[in-house]
Amino acid sequence: MKHPVLNYGLIFCLCAVMAAVGCRGRQEATPPREFMAMGTLASIRTGADEMVSPETVEREVRAEFADLEGRLSIYRPDSEISRLNAAGTNPVAISPATRVILKQAIHYGEVSGGAFDVTIGPLVRLWGFSGGKVPRGLPDEKALEEARKRVGFQLIILDASRVAMREPGMFVDLGGIAKGYAVDCAWTRVQAEGGQNVLINLGGNMRVMGRPASDRLWRVGVRNPFDGDSVMGHLELVPGQAVATSGNYERFMMIEGHRYAHILDPRTSRPVEGMAGVTVLAPTATEADAWSTILFIVGIEAGQALLADHPGIEALWVPDREPHEIRVTPGLAKVFQPVPEWRGLLKINHP
Repeated sequence: MKHPVLNYGLIFCLCAVMAAVGCRGRQEATPPREFMAMGTLASIRTGADEMVSPETVEREVRAEFADLEGRLSIYRPDSEISRLNAAGTNPVAISPATRVILKQAIHYGEVSGGAFDVTIGPLVRLWGFSGGKVPRGLPDEKALEEARKRVGFQLIILDASRVAMREPGMFVDLGGIAKGYAVDCAWTRVQAEGGQNVLINLGGNMRVMGRPASDRLWRVGVRNPFDGDSVMGHLELVPGQAVATSGNYERFMMIEGHRYAHILDPRTSRPVEGMAGVTVLAPTATEADAWSTILFIVGIEAGQALLADHPGIEALWVPDREPHEIRVTPGLAKVFQPVPEWRGLLKINHP
């Protein structure tokens, strides 16, 4: 679901801000080492006390991202997901890594009540995203109904080594979870190499290990969805923690003079309206990525209710309306430091 249109100068600036650490103390983390992966900008930083060289960390992260892109990308005709999408209802052999992410995707479809659905591809393309033809007008109900017949995570048949889909014309797109999953896989790979103090960033999906220096935690910025050159505040991440953001500023379509964001609600078949951005803190990057999409779609009240059954997931919502405000869960409020101009706009969602 998240395939940003790249503005390289802007992304370079944002990644530098989002991976920034404080200036206290004499020891500093290394500058970001940046490269393209999975259609977006990736970067790694190593802490001042890191024993594994930045070159080794970058090599291992690059290799993991390249391997997963080759398996999961819908833009690679030879990937396992592209072969699945081309197979109709025929089963396709898949690797253990692809099976894990598909199983996770089905899980998030279930816990979200269908708000998260990786088979949403037919609807996404109908609205002109992910390679679909840009519509001249709003899709009519007949076209939406036809696309809906080919959407439903429950229609994925997954066994130990193969996957199939029950309806012809279905289309799996892992964009709402793949980057977070890739960060987790790279994080595990670097840890196996002996890494202890590293920040891994793939298009704003981040996970950290250790610290940038012994006297502080990794500190990242939360992007202002109304001004891509600024942040609303900063979060400090404890070792192992992950963060991800979904926003309506990444991709959008103008239809009949109205702006439609690229994140669709599978339950309504229409682009989500009313939300500008959602940032999630979670124990893993896979969770952060998936939950940022879920909470963007379901909104504040329903999202808060969902999180009551999922301790360890903390969220920040920015509604797409004026006057601006930030809504946060109590746990995230404890680690979020808004910049002065947003400080008075912070509201805590009490259960």
